[in-house]
Amino acid sequence: MDSPLQTLRTYLKKLKIDAVILHNTDSHNSEYVSNYDKRIQFLSNFSGTNATIVVTEKHAGLFTDGRYFTQFGIECDKSDWELIKMGVEGSLGVVDYLKHCLCDNDDIEQDGQENLQIYLDQNLLMTDQYYHLETEIKSILKNASIYSNKNNPTIRPIDEIWNKTESRPQRKNNFIKALPLEYSGQFWVDKVSKLREKMRSLPDVRYCILSSLDDIAWLFNLRGSDIDYNPLFFSYAIIRTNKFNSPSNEIYLFVQNPENTRQELIKQHDSYSIISFFDYDEFNKKLGELSENLKQSNKKFWVDSSLNYASFSKINEDQIFMTTNSEIRM
Repeated sequence: MDSPLQTLRTYLKKLKIDAVILHNTDSHNSEYVSNYDKRIQFLSNFSGTNATIVVTEKHAGLFTDGRYFTQFGIECDKSDWELIKMGVEGSLGVVDYLKHCLCDNDDIEQDGQENLQIYLDQNLLMTDQYYHLETEIKSILKNASIYSNKNNPTIRPIDEIWNKTESRPQRKNNFIKALPLEYSGQFWVDKVSKLREKMRSLPDVRYCILSSLDDIAWLFNLRGSDIDYNPLFFSYAIIRTNKFNSPSNEIYLFVQNPENTRQELIKQHDSYSIISFFDYDEFNKKLGELSENLKQSNKKFWVDSSLNYASFSKINEDQIFMTTNSEIRM
């Protein structure tokens, strides 16, 4: 039976992909990820939290920091995987290593090569990370481009081969608890009101998009356990600004099993009845719909910096007002 790494290589060859760059994170840029999102561990058996891999037809490199050098030697098959020590003098960066893997030596003329196709999982890269990697790849590998499949634009090769093994853990959908005021210190509706005050002070902002799990848990005074040892739950949120004294309560919360979640939260506190609950996997579709609706106006989306590129790309770029998530938390 082929290893996950070999299975991936076979599939990449079928798709005409020359290389994959993958970070150990999830769609929310979390440092600690659920078992469902441990793609690098699936491919390499490496369980450290900080990891990036580069996979080509003949090479597989794993980047990590000094905390995990020994762990790499214990968990990974060195006949398949090469350790690249981050922060150590002389170690190559991700794109330089990619060039080393794809080119036998530096004397190869880039202009004579075929167009190299590099796959980046847009769901696992923040927007600025995606643009940075894309720019660096095209700068160092002159004939490289980011892989795009017009027939299947949402294709995710690692997820596809993992799902077929039937060994992939299910994404957790645990109970979401509302924090009492004695622990949260501030009613969640008041937090949203303050957020809307901030939105009204920003130029032409109509919607605030939240994708950081920490920020959503904080804003709504909710706690979960979808990621081990973290009080978080898988979610996105969209909040519409309102005019002064407007009764509008356009607050969208995207969670798994939305109807059951809504009912359970209302049992805990009836204030959650003003939230519109949507399925977690419908977030990108809703973003696209709202972006289309704003085309005839000059209104914008206030986006936190942890939004992944797959979601970001659903919004017209001239509709973006971006800041860091710490500013959203105020």
